[in-house]
Amino acid sequence: MAFDGMKEEIGFVKYAVDESISPKDNPDKFWVPDIEGLENRRDKKCLNWKYISNIFTKVGIYFDEPKNYFNEQQYNSCMHGNKWDINLPLSVKLGFGRKGIASQIIDAGEGFDFVTTVKNFYGGGRYSSHRGRGFVRFGMEENYVVSWEGKGNIANFMFKPKGRRDLELWLGELNYQLLKNSS
Repeated sequence: MAFDGMKEEIGFVKYAVDESISPKDNPDKFWVPDIEGLENRRDKKCLNWKYISNIFTKVGIYFDEPKNYFNEQQYNSCMHGNKWDINLPLSVKLGFGRKGIASQIIDAGEGFDFVTTVKNFYGGGRYSSHRGRGFVRFGMEENYVVSWEGKGNIANFMFKPKGRRDLELWLGELNYQLLKNSS
């Protein structure tokens, strides 16, 4: 599903963030991940958890699962897309609607053949030269949708709360009642 389709699916209202940032120009929004085996870590940066949490707080999400998907999305963009180049930007969008959130991260990388990669993943073939943690995570929950566009350097993510409990966690009881009454 393309990003515009995701926005339509969630009944898009507003962006919580829509900016182009880079580790060099926006060092306060990036950090060095603590990953075993990552050589010369000082030069390798991805979005920091405080920045990510602040974005999700703006849209009223206080539980970690949607943040973890977004975190994997941005990490892949920094590592595989921008190849840890601190001069290259990420375009980060995260918006919300009446039925969920949608995000898009565009990196400056060459992209990848996501059609073949997805086919190999679901077909049981070799799909990654790395650990493939993202694909495993992206296929876990039915209310999360992950997709790619363009040459594979555009990653999209949609979260649609399901059931009363998810909506309460997302919006709180008062906002849940307001949302329910506006439908």
